Amino acid sequence: MPWIQGPVQPNAAMGQTIVSANSFTELSSRNSIRTEICEEPAMSTTAFVLALPGHIDSSAVGKMETEFYARVNGVGPDCAQVIIDMEETTFLSSLGIRLLVTSSKMLIRRSIPLAITLPRHEAARSALELSGLTNAIPTYANVAEAQGAAGHQS
Repeated sequence: MPWIQGPVQPNAAMGQTIVSANSFTELSSRNSIRTEICEEPAMSTTAFVLALPGHIDSSAVGKMETEFYARVNGVGPDCAQVIIDMEETTFLSSLGIRLLVTSSKMLIRRSIPLAITLPRHEAARSALELSGLTNAIPTYANVAEAQGAAGHQS
């Protein structure tokens, strides 16, 4: 997969091989997006993980949305699912909600499932729940749980 950069690292605890891509946007000291490809050979699933830590406000979305959408569009057809990891997200504005909705629509058109990990921070979790997205997009406590659910849907 030519869009993956970085070393392959075995994750024996989870039985996974994780290929980590370089961070593609450094928004500030508290905001950056990480991407990973997680493969779980036992379940023949490949997940593309986009991690959104920090403060997702209008300024952050403005700085990252073009590259974020490019990453979502760049997911290959062999991808079992895209996971947006929001465990470390502390704030989520309406523009952050729009980012998630647009990503979901992009993936639905390509028949690629989307899952979201719930933020641990109460304000971000509440914003996600109040938006209704938790009823429209499958949510999980962490990436491993989301991957496990995708593996059992095959």
